[in-house]
Amino acid sequence: MRGEREALLRINNLSARFGGVRALDSVTCKINTGEICGLIGPNGAGKTTLFNCITRLYAIADGEISFAGQRIDVLPARQIISLGIARTFQNLGIYPGMTVMENVALGAHHSHGGGFFQTVTRPWKSDAREREMVAWCRSIMCRVDLDRFEEERAGNLPYGTLKRVEIARARRKAAAAPAR
Repeated sequence: MRGEREALLRINNLSARFGGVRALDSVTCKINTGEICGLIGPNGAGKTTLFNCITRLYAIADGEISFAGQRIDVLPARQIISLGIARTFQNLGIYPGMTVMENVALGAHHSHGGGFFQTVTRPWKSDAREREMVAWCRSIMCRVDLDRFEEERAGNLPYGTLKRVEIARARRKAAAAPAR
């Protein structure tokens, strides 16, 4: 159909169970590229369970989850993260004694590679990777309006700002688009 966008996230007949309790029952929805969506409902409706299934924190009983045309319900959680899918939690996981930049960089280390052996044997590559990561973190902080807090200790900031720090930290370097 003309004007219809490709679904970025597609959930088909998703069910999740905990023992005999059916937490999700045949949930179907899609989010198109460029859309911003909200999920609302009463306590116990399954909102958190749905997010936990998408991020593979919970196993699904039935159904499929696809992201950018690729099935992700069959992938381990670590691969979900590398696709750029992450979540934050209601309880903040911020390190109050660290700066905003240091908190955001904790999340970025996952997607910027490197390791102890490479750092010791090729320190110049490690330095270049670190500079690239800091630049990437700054671009993310700018996108969520945190750039002015870069050197501020996280413990000095209000809850709403700390929530944006968590969102920035959850961002991952974009994976290459799947071949079509």
